Amino acid sequence: MLWRPGQIELRCELIDVLGKLGRERVIAAECEELLKLVHNHPGVLLQVALAFEESDQIDASLMALRRLIALQPDHFDALQHLRRLQTKRIPPWHFAMMNDEPRNRAYEAALRRAVTPDTHVFEIGTGSSILSMMAARAGAARVTTCEANTQIAAVAQQIVKDNGYDDIITVIPRPSWKIDVEKDLGGKADLFVAEILSDTLLDEGILRITDQARCDLLKPGAQLIPHGVSAMACLVGGEALASTTKVTEAAGFNLSAFNRYIPASLSINSDSRELLTLSDDIEVFRFDLDQELPKPEQRDITCQAREDGLCIGVLQWVRLYMDEETIFENRPADRFAPSAWRQRLFPFAEPITVKKGEQVDFRASHNIASLAFDRRVV
Repeated sequence: MLWRPGQIELRCELIDVLGKLGRERVIAAECEELLKLVHNHPGVLLQVALAFEESDQIDASLMALRRLIALQPDHFDALQHLRRLQTKRIPPWHFAMMNDEPRNRAYEAALRRAVTPDTHVFEIGTGSSILSMMAARAGAARVTTCEANTQIAAVAQQIVKDNGYDDIITVIPRPSWKIDVEKDLGGKADLFVAEILSDTLLDEGILRITDQARCDLLKPGAQLIPHGVSAMACLVGGEALASTTKVTEAAGFNLSAFNRYIPASLSINSDSRELLTLSDDIEVFRFDLDQELPKPEQRDITCQAREDGLCIGVLQWVRLYMDEETIFENRPADRFAPSAWRQRLFPFAEPITVKKGEQVDFRASHNIASLAFDRRVV
């Protein structure tokens, strides 16, 4: 026995305390020592992995689980914990995004038009490395891509090698703000590509991240793909949609008091069978990524109801201006091909009944990092 009774628990408690103090380097050293201590003890590795997870040391927990599985490949609990933690670190939406053919075609069309044999492409958010490989396939001299998630970066490096582009593409396992323009890039890049977009357009930090890259890591006048992004919106309603945001009676009970918790917004994957479109499309905010960082803004929007109906709120989706020729958006499926991005519903606190031709007012705002919509009472 290499440890005294209670030693593991005490060291895990120490790691937890260090985590609360933000002592990342000391935590890494403690995790490494503890893993060495129990490295060949299957009965203890699972206990340590769970303790690491509880202390929010997910990478260390994954290392312990992988060591346990190496010792006992059929260890059911370890396998299940590993898959659950990997899902936390690598969200399942990556698969839908990789298989989003309309999105892929739009990015590749713009890259093929922009890339030359002399182009140095810089990408933020490697993911599976699909955009980097598109740039390499288009003929780029070299591609440098960075990924903050070290596990994803490791898989991306393997994918790049598997596809024969490891002599062109360099994957850096760090966030973009930790990139050294000379040491990592060998000078500022000619072309920038990224897909750091959420359903609500801004939540992954595209405006600030792109602005930092444009100022510090790209040549003056470097092309950006996409060079602009927009928050699109329209009024939506219908009884089917109302059931996702409001309750009155169910199973013979009055549940309406629960409506005090109507969400500010929620992601949906709409199609024409469940969505009643009540206004024309509106480009609420457009952000030109090759310009200076915009300031927070609030706008009052007036639109006209296209038909009678119960208006639940505002549906928002994303539009990408890849270049002067290609535009991609995830407008609901009654008009455009389904996308890996979902639409975002911003329900009003109270649904409203609208008549065809009636004017409807709502307010839209952004704070650089997120969007918000709500009804405006005039």
